Amino acid sequence: MNSKDRVLRLVQLERELRGLDDNHLAALIAELPAEETAWITSISRGIDDDGTVDIAALRGSITRGRLKGVPERVAAAITDACLVDCIEILGERAEFPSEDDLRHAVPGLVARHGAATTRVMFASAVVGNAPASAAIMTVMKHDPALSAPTTPTAE
Repeated sequence: MNSKDRVLRLVQLERELRGLDDNHLAALIAELPAEETAWITSISRGIDDDGTVDIAALRGSITRGRLKGVPERVAAAITDACLVDCIEILGERAEFPSEDDLRHAVPGLVARHGAATTRVMFASAVVGNAPASAAIMTVMKHDPALSAPTTPTAE
């Protein structure tokens, strides 16, 4: 992948992360193992009064940390359960799924994790240069359950 493609893929991932509303992002973080939560707390450099990660500070850290891979690592952490489900649904086709395989997986993923989380997981896979990146991007653009544009959240 050339550097221009990588930048475009990172922009898409960051857009999908911004599309997660604060409550949804906080809920995803709350479900993480302690070591991932500790890492996210350390990069966000902030905890709200209720003891949870300061989402506004985290969003700033994601933006500032793009050269250090922060968006990719945050996305991987918060979408790991979605990725595991995707692999389970795809079965032996998980390594090289077709567009049809991915379209078959989308309804179950959206039902369990929501469209926004599924979009972040797919965008993360594309940034990671998954073998099915082209198929994933097509499904993200054209599947009715996923094709609605995300709404950016203020940073």
